[in-house]
Amino acid sequence: MKNDVRGQMLIEMIVVIGVVVILTTGIIAGTSMSLSRTQGNQIRSSALQYAQEGIELTRQKRDAGWTAFVNDQGTTESTLGIYTRSISLTLENTGLADERMLVDVVVSWGDATQTENNVELKTTLTQWK
Repeated sequence: MKNDVRGQMLIEMIVVIGVVVILTTGIIAGTSMSLSRTQGNQIRSSALQYAQEGIELTRQKRDAGWTAFVNDQGTTESTLGIYTRSISLTLENTGLADERMLVDVVVSWGDATQTENNVELKTTLTQWK
């Protein structure tokens, strides 16, 4: 009878150790995934700020003078760390007295998995002065 108790106790210990290993693995995997997503969100947030800065720079150019601004049509690119920002300006003539400049800002970056990511902001600017 004592041998049966010892055998049962050994089986219980093995089951307990197995459960602890499975739970620990799950906690570590969940924490690792959470940290990875947090870092990805921080990078995306910085990219959005960089894109918004591109829109603001374009507004400043417009405010400095519409004629010079209209002559700056096209695409310009700049790099800041891991980010590449592309600002495209396209003049839209509506046939009326007012012209509009379509502004498209795209910020792109790569990540550890070699996946290309980007954020895009669009706006329309007019000659308001």
